[in-house]
Amino acid sequence: MFMMNHGESSIPKINEGTKARYTELMEQWKPLETEGKRLIETAVPAFNKLASEKGIGVLFVK
Repeated sequence: MFMMNHGESSIPKINEGTKARYTELMEQWKPLETEGKRLIETAVPAFNKLASEKGIGVLFVK
């Protein structure tokens, strides 16, 4: 959040340390994003199918 506010100010002061940290965080984010997409695209639909078969409510994803 700090980096977003830092970069979106009227006079952005993004230094090399901020850029390096952003790069580190984005590298950490990539596998989490992939896992999130997998859950939404595969695991949730599989769960919903099984739950429907058992007469249980399903999960809705926006």
